[in-house]
Amino acid sequence: MMLPKASILWVNYNSMPIIDVVLHSLSAVNELDYPNLELVVIDNGSTDGSFNVIRSFLKKMKVRVKVWRLNSNLGFAGGNNVAYRLADDDSSYIVLLNNDAAPYPHSLREIIECLDSMPEVGAAQGIIYKMNRCEVETAGNFLNELLTSYSLKRNPGKSIPITYPTGCYAVIKRSALKRIGLVNRLFIGESFAYFDDNYLGMKLWNHGYKVISLPIKAGVHYGSASFKRYSLFRSYNIAKAWIARIFATNTKWKSFAILYYFKKFMMRRSRIEKMILLKAYIDGLKLARKVDEVFNIYKMPIITFPEEILFKIPFYLALQRYLSADMAKASSKFFDKIGVHP
Repeated sequence: MMLPKASILWVNYNSMPIIDVVLHSLSAVNELDYPNLELVVIDNGSTDGSFNVIRSFLKKMKVRVKVWRLNSNLGFAGGNNVAYRLADDDSSYIVLLNNDAAPYPHSLREIIECLDSMPEVGAAQGIIYKMNRCEVETAGNFLNELLTSYSLKRNPGKSIPITYPTGCYAVIKRSALKRIGLVNRLFIGESFAYFDDNYLGMKLWNHGYKVISLPIKAGVHYGSASFKRYSLFRSYNIAKAWIARIFATNTKWKSFAILYYFKKFMMRRSRIEKMILLKAYIDGLKLARKVDEVFNIYKMPIITFPEEILFKIPFYLALQRYLSADMAKASSKFFDKIGVHP
């Protein structure tokens, strides 16, 4: 029986500092136990020589490869949009794979076999491990009513619904993408990064599809290859995506989420950090306006807070540690409800 065709989207940008990890990712793709496969490689205008090293390596691969080099860095969102447009029209599955992630040989076949038997599911991920191959990095991602994100860091041992799959290694049905209107793009290009996999998950749930995590050992993620962990540009993109999620959804906590954002904004010490977060707020509003619908987060598995907390807003803004404690309690109750103990 012929397996459905899958297209892996793989984006590179200035990866010479971790070129061994990047080439290991490509080697792992080459070793996947999935013959009906193509790899679409996009280079986001690298200037450090990494593209030439990768292009030479690709010539040795048995997997069919398409390569495209962009003139500038379009980020995770823009790079994957280009890759999506280059993918074969008859591919039944679109696979997001970071260039610093290595899939296990069996993983793609097992995930797709599960998805083929689940017509109500639009996307899935398996269990992603840290580079030590022992600790779980994410078994699925959840949003809460403040639109901040939580990653489940243990194997749940069963299939569970999640808010969104990790963009590190996710498998999405092409038919679902078409039905929700994502024909020529996966993401909103202006998001650049961090408003991508969560955007996709919210859109799938909003249109009646489920998103799940499967108890399949999927692969290893070696860490961010495109952003310095504490760079100002990274902070800007994270903040912009957070604001976009707040204004693109119907959360009952919208006003508090905005106050919470500005509390973090005012706590920044340097003038440049304040300017960056202010710009992120403005650009996040613009990004939210590009979303062509309001996401109903109550259609999807999210971590909700007791409504009585809303009356304690001034208290929480003054004493953030109490908010953190109550958020942790809400998370614990949520996972108890779905039968998982994080």
